[in-house]
Amino acid sequence: MDLQMIQREIEKREKSDTCYDNCERLAWLYIVRDHMTTPSSSSPSTHLDKQTAEAWVGHMKNEDPTHPTGGRWTMAQTTAVMKDKGLNYPEPEWYAVMNMLYSDYGPLLAKHGPKELDAYVELAKAWLDDKDAMPGKTARYYHSVVRGM
Repeated sequence: MDLQMIQREIEKREKSDTCYDNCERLAWLYIVRDHMTTPSSSSPSTHLDKQTAEAWVGHMKNEDPTHPTGGRWTMAQTTAVMKDKGLNYPEPEWYAVMNMLYSDYGPLLAKHGPKELDAYVELAKAWLDDKDAMPGKTARYYHSVVRGM
């Protein structure tokens, strides 16, 4: 399978229905295409760096209509929460995941009232500790799903 064949298949599937099977196939095709076109020396690392995390968060499109774009928290704020809870994750990843959860689920999690921050912490921890995922889940998600869009 060569790059042109993959690109033709991507173009064909992008015009098709957005059913689960088609979207899953597209995701794999994007990964293969990106792998074939990215030199190994510049392959994404297993962790997000600060600059990438800040760029990602800065461009997030939020579900919260009162805060339509960008992050809810600064990296300093998310790092303080992480340390306060006795957790130890790479700071840029924790920052990106906390803000990703806000971006996608803010109105839903706001219903937790005073326990809202705890809900974010538990979800971010679950995301980063996912036993089914290979190391570097957040970086791979960013490079394959977010940047690939």
